[in-house]
Amino acid sequence: MKPSYQESVEGLPIVSIGLPAFNNENTIEDAIQSIINQSFQNWELIISDNNSSDNTEKIIKKLISLDSRISFYKQKENTGMYANFEFVLTKAKGKYFHWLGSDDSRSVNFLDDNISYLENNSDFVASCSTKYYGSIEKHQKNNINFSMDQTLTHRRISCLLSNAWQCHSIYYSVM
Repeated sequence: MKPSYQESVEGLPIVSIGLPAFNNENTIEDAIQSIINQSFQNWELIISDNNSSDNTEKIIKKLISLDSRISFYKQKENTGMYANFEFVLTKAKGKYFHWLGSDDSRSVNFLDDNISYLENNSDFVASCSTKYYGSIEKHQKNNINFSMDQTLTHRRISCLLSNAWQCHSIYYSVM
């Protein structure tokens, strides 16, 4: 039986994943497959190809035929990185949102772990997981822990900002 947080409200996905892409023929398939293979199944994947000149579009079209939860948009001209990121966000219908870099992939439990955490901790607005650099085979772990337990707000903010250089998870979290 599915946990209650995986149930749809009015047929809408629980989480929308936005994947802005541009000339990522070498990495886009792994990124998309990492979402298709998620243990958490109540998602939509919104892909916007920013007018790539390589085989990115061809690879995406091959993969979207495998799963109806994937939406694909091809920009008529390159809109720039920020506009492409914003575009996928504007198409989102889910309760939660997650940006996926076209050169990134997610572990099979990424969505389940983070959405479960948010559902069980309503005072949180975002959740992210440990990050890994390098090939999937090597799993070179770069994990720097820091505490946000300070009582003074300015100290918590200072702690977060002083660690932001290694915390791309601020941006690539489930929120």
